[in-house]
Amino acid sequence: MTRPAAPMAPAGALLLVSAGLLQGCTPVGNAAVRPAPSSLACMREAIRDRLPREVDDATRHCLASGLIALSCSPLEAWLAGWGKEASDLLGAGDAEQRDLAADRQGRECARERGTAEALLQCCLARARHPGIDGPGAAGSRHVTTVAGRRPA
Repeated sequence: MTRPAAPMAPAGALLLVSAGLLQGCTPVGNAAVRPAPSSLACMREAIRDRLPREVDDATRHCLASGLIALSCSPLEAWLAGWGKEASDLLGAGDAEQRDLAADRQGRECARERGTAEALLQCCLARARHPGIDGPGAAGSRHVTTVAGRRPA
């Protein structure tokens, strides 16, 4: 005689559902193989050595989110963006609404363009949109130039 299974704790059920959703996620682009099986490893591999230092913060957010969406999935890109801002809020960083907007635009660029090559051009164009401070924007603390100096 078998005993009925004990009811699953709400946190355990949420973890199980989340794991199922993440494993079922597919990349936006034509990435045939995920860079890594786990979400965190996939996110890290998607952006490793691929984010140029000579672009502004909004463009870096856009690119990171787009690369994760292309290589892993849009859901994982969303989780990475919110996770980064939560980490900034609880740590030494600056949690900013515009970073989340740039992350959203990166996911949109990935969906529209579908390749890493076209992603950079899309993110550069969108960084100039009034909703996000682009290169040289007044009052931005994150803007750098190609030479790495802040604009005057």
